[in-house]
Amino acid sequence: MREPLKLTKVHDPLLAILALLALLGVGISLDSRQKAPPEPASTTRTLKVLELQLGLGQKVEAMQPGISRKFVAAGKNLTASWDKAAWAVDAREAGDAGLAETLRHAAPAGPEGAAFGSAWAAAYEDGPLPAAVPAPLKDTRAAALLGNRLRARQGLAPLPVPEPDLVRLVLMGALVGLLFLGGLVTAVVLIATRKRPKPPQPQWRMDGRGALLVFLGWLVGGLFLLNTAVGFAFRHLPDGRLWALPAGYLCHAALGTWLLMRVEGLSFRELVARVAPSPRALRALAWAPAFVGLALVAVFCIALAWAPFMKGHANPQQEVQDLIAGARGLPLQASIFLTLAVLAPCFEELLFRGFLLPWAGERWGVAWGLAASSLLFGFIHLQPMALPILATLGFALGLAVRRGGSLWTSILVHSCWNGSIFVLMKM
Repeated sequence: MREPLKLTKVHDPLLAILALLALLGVGISLDSRQKAPPEPASTTRTLKVLELQLGLGQKVEAMQPGISRKFVAAGKNLTASWDKAAWAVDAREAGDAGLAETLRHAAPAGPEGAAFGSAWAAAYEDGPLPAAVPAPLKDTRAAALLGNRLRARQGLAPLPVPEPDLVRLVLMGALVGLLFLGGLVTAVVLIATRKRPKPPQPQWRMDGRGALLVFLGWLVGGLFLLNTAVGFAFRHLPDGRLWALPAGYLCHAALGTWLLMRVEGLSFRELVARVAPSPRALRALAWAPAFVGLALVAVFCIALAWAPFMKGHANPQQEVQDLIAGARGLPLQASIFLTLAVLAPCFEELLFRGFLLPWAGERWGVAWGLAASSLLFGFIHLQPMALPILATLGFALGLAVRRGGSLWTSILVHSCWNGSIFVLMKM
């Protein structure tokens, strides 16, 4: 173990330049995200989720009268044009002709939009045949319903309509319910034992200048410059935008880890031993399921409170969901999964819960350390509309590492969270 890198006032101009570059990079990123995103060429995962809910609601309508109408009404908040056009079919088939009439004109102009208008007229207004379901509706429940209307006019037998797998949904619901209950119990336990001594946290020797160099150096050199360079290098390759995600993340995570080791004066083995001591590994991993449940409870409550502010806004996670959905082939899917479920949890937990949380907690107090590391965790995703949810997840991860006494707790919770999102998007 070497001495930490000594930074003095001489280095302040360098830190100031890094801060200005960081502000510039954040401003450019936020400005690009504030601009209207390109219109999706087909339907999105948001529609698939609503169609799944509607199909499930129709199956349990006898037990919960009126639930289908609530699910149909949720479609009025869709933002993508093809999502609206598809939901017009779903609403019409569910008996809400008013909402269907409002949404059916949302199909974009052009040949596919004209094809949708012709198919709608042939299916519901005795318009001329032949007519076909346009390609942007492919693989949706709406496409099957509209196609069967057209087949009926031609005297053909209907094709199967995608329906939710009740057994799978019940099992998933039971698992989520069990995690939710466990999260509530965990919250009660944490409150009841809040005054008990916690496991010791990692001690960091670097001063404020060193911490700024680590964070700003990673933010500017890794998250902005390296990511941009990798994206530029991969832009002409097949599926280059998708391959750039694991390659870019590997590069900026390596830079961030190197900066942390260099400034603190640690080898990689010493770094791991400091944030994830092996004697506490089993205890740390045993706490992980409880904190997965706590994260679920906390994020659900914040998402519920934040939902009114999200109306009229596109899903802030749509970009990541589209990347996951667009991945084809085992090598690419495995690379993206490993990035989201292994590499991202390991590096982000190292930076935010292994370093920033104990460093800030020792100097400003545990509460301020949790708040600062959680807000920074939410902020660096550069998704303003998702900031409350991401910061809440960061807070739950901070509590996990505080209670477990090792970074393995929050890494496993973070890995389960990201991995489940990947699996759900693929399902």
